[in-house]
Amino acid sequence: MFVGLLVGFLFSSQIVLAEMSVTPFIPKGEYQFTDQIELLTAIEYVNVSSLNEAGRARIEQLKSRGYSCRKAQNRWFQCRRAGHVTALPTQVRANAMALNQNMRLIFSAAGGVPELETNGDIYKDWSTTETVTFGTRIFSGYITRLVHGRFQIVIGGMGEAADLTFLVNEHSLLRFYEQTVHSKDGWIRYSTAAVYQSWPVNYNLSSLYM
Repeated sequence: MFVGLLVGFLFSSQIVLAEMSVTPFIPKGEYQFTDQIELLTAIEYVNVSSLNEAGRARIEQLKSRGYSCRKAQNRWFQCRRAGHVTALPTQVRANAMALNQNMRLIFSAAGGVPELETNGDIYKDWSTTETVTFGTRIFSGYITRLVHGRFQIVIGGMGEAADLTFLVNEHSLLRFYEQTVHSKDGWIRYSTAAVYQSWPVNYNLSSLYM
């Protein structure tokens, strides 16, 4: 589910690979948090009962406002829409900032040696064994994942859960983070990315192609 969610994100600057036979992205050196938090998506959710006329009218009203509605359970419908919320609430930004403030992600300067672990049609995984440091945490490696032509870096060796996923975006890594904000009508799920800049810049796009 997590992999599928990330596939849907589109960036103004993104790496799209023309060939499926590719060399995996290899991060090198240090990436520093830039104090930038980007809004990737904001999905609005509303649950409505169809038990009475008012509820059924509410569902039709939400549809007219761009929501897609489907039956969730019994006579309850879940309606959702994306693309209408473009501003990141102050508290959501503050929460993301608190998780990343003064953080650094450090790989070996030379780069590790990736080994292909999964060679599927939907995604490919390479594992790399090397010491990776994130803040005060130390890991034994990372996974490079290629999904629909876009690279992700999942910190932690095989079987080592870390819950740290970064999206590769030119000369930066974007740390994915989700937050949910509730209201009287429903809730909004914000997907954000904390920008970690390579310093100094240590790779170029041509290295991602055969």
